[in-house]
Amino acid sequence: MDPHLPGAFSATLDTTIFVDSDYAHDLVTHHSLTGLLAFVGSTPVMWFSKQQGAFASSMYHAEILALCTSMEEAQSLCYMLCCLGIPIPSDGSALTKVFGNNYGVIRNVSDPDVTLKKKHVVITFHLVREAITAGVTAPF
Repeated sequence: MDPHLPGAFSATLDTTIFVDSDYAHDLVTHHSLTGLLAFVGSTPVMWFSKQQGAFASSMYHAEILALCTSMEEAQSLCYMLCCLGIPIPSDGSALTKVFGNNYGVIRNVSDPDVTLKKKHVVITFHLVREAITAGVTAPF
């Protein structure tokens, strides 16, 4: 964090992100979609539905790409709140809660003993794990 950010002006706010993907949605290009809805407190502050840039070879891959996008948005949201003077505790007590609907993906990124073998999925997988370890998010 930038040391020149303003001091805290208010209490901590809860941040929540709901994320989902639609595997091979486009009938012509077979690109998947990522849908995301972000809340600060109980107020929706961001939403989007975008075509994924990479081709997903499986439903798992599409879901992990969507989860990676949500982790990036969670980091941006936390930084934006810090810039506005909303404190974000570094002890992990105010993590951004990320909700997804694929139990396999959530369980795998939460378990430190899981290893993956497909290189194109592993890179995204480790980006998500890094955000969880850094205390930015917690998947549910």
